Amino acid sequence: MKMKQIGTTTIDDFGRVLLQSEIRSMLGWQVGSQVDVYYADGNTALLQLAKEPRHDLCDICDEAERHITIKGINICKGCTENILQLSSFKLV
Repeated sequence: MKMKQIGTTTIDDFGRVLLQSEIRSMLGWQVGSQVDVYYADGNTALLQLAKEPRHDLCDICDEAERHITIKGINICKGCTENILQLSSFKLV
């Protein structure tokens, strides 16, 4: 992957890195967007816009079938049955 420098910024006292609006606009990033930080090597890191979580998928197997939500965790019927089997309860 060939990279090109598009700007220079500084790290503030709180450890934050400011990306100027022109750079965010060029990348299609919005204020409040989540960004994943990857360590490449030495003193190199890569920033990538985080993928939006899909709230319609099971958090265990990523299947898009109907699911229940327990404390913010989506669990499909298949994974629920597997959990219940492991804990020796019966699905009612």
